[in-house]
Amino acid sequence: MQINNKIKIIKRVERESRQEEAATIVAQKQEQMVAAAAEQSEQAPPRDAVTTITAWVDEIRKKKNTRAGAAHAFKNLFTKAA
Repeated sequence: MQINNKIKIIKRVERESRQEEAATIVAQKQEQMVAAAAEQSEQAPPRDAVTTITAWVDEIRKKKNTRAGAAHAFKNLFTKAA
């Protein structure tokens, strides 16, 4: 009967060591996830700024093209009439 007690003790120790290893692995993964989330949050504002500025530039280009087209049409109106 003492053999069974020793086996149980070994299994308990092994189980505890495995649980400790698993806990450390989980903690490391959580730290990595937190670091990745922090890195993404740092990169998000510059991306948002780039998107906003790109939209502004596109809007200005459209306005410029519209105005240039209108001016060209206005000039053609008088040249065709003459």
